[in-house]
Amino acid sequence: MTMKRIGVLFLVALIAVSCEKQKQIDTDSELPRKEGSAMQGADSLVNPTEEAKPDVYEHIQTLQFDSSGYDTKVLREPLGDEVIFTVQTGDKIEISEVIEYRNEKKTYIKVLTPTEQVGYIQIGSNPYRNGNYSYQGTINVDGSEIKTLNISEIFSVRDGIFLKSLPSEKSENIHEVTHSEGAKAYSATAITSDYAWVRIELGQYVGWVPAKYLSVGRGGPTIKYPEAVISFDLIDSNQI
Repeated sequence: MTMKRIGVLFLVALIAVSCEKQKQIDTDSELPRKEGSAMQGADSLVNPTEEAKPDVYEHIQTLQFDSSGYDTKVLREPLGDEVIFTVQTGDKIEISEVIEYRNEKKTYIKVLTPTEQVGYIQIGSNPYRNGNYSYQGTINVDGSEIKTLNISEIFSVRDGIFLKSLPSEKSENIHEVTHSEGAKAYSATAITSDYAWVRIELGQYVGWVPAKYLSVGRGGPTIKYPEAVISFDLIDSNQI
């Protein structure tokens, strides 16, 4: 075989190898990259041990432990077990925040004790979860701006009560609740900030009714507004 022919064959082989390598590179570039993989660099990795931050809600309330609820433990830190204060009969506790740790399924209130110590008391649930009792808007009622809050609860309504167009006795009557309607339960979609009026959906009618004419088929406060939930959890449910 002549040197010229050998050179041609070598060149053909070299081109073939080069094409195969290019094909392999193109194939690799089409592979899907998993999120958090080494291909994306260390900066994109998520620390799996990082703790989720709690949900914190401003909440101003005073609890007076006159007849029950004493022996409630105040902790130094949420999720901790060091007790810094034990509530006694006659003590007054000032609340400033509600704190929920969703991963741990625990909720606490941040409090100031009679000894001026800041601590935490665990409660049964977060009354603000899912946007409940968050600001919804304002409506003009009898010349005054009334703040309304979000609510998602189910109530029965006393029969003979009128649904009103606005949260006011002076507003227009929309519908009178019949006896058969009063035996059913209806969704509430708003509540005034003073918890006095609730907007409900009663079939084709949507209107406001005084909270005092609502009822529920369970224990505890009729309307589970935050102050009532916390008071019931720590004081009222411990009545003897």
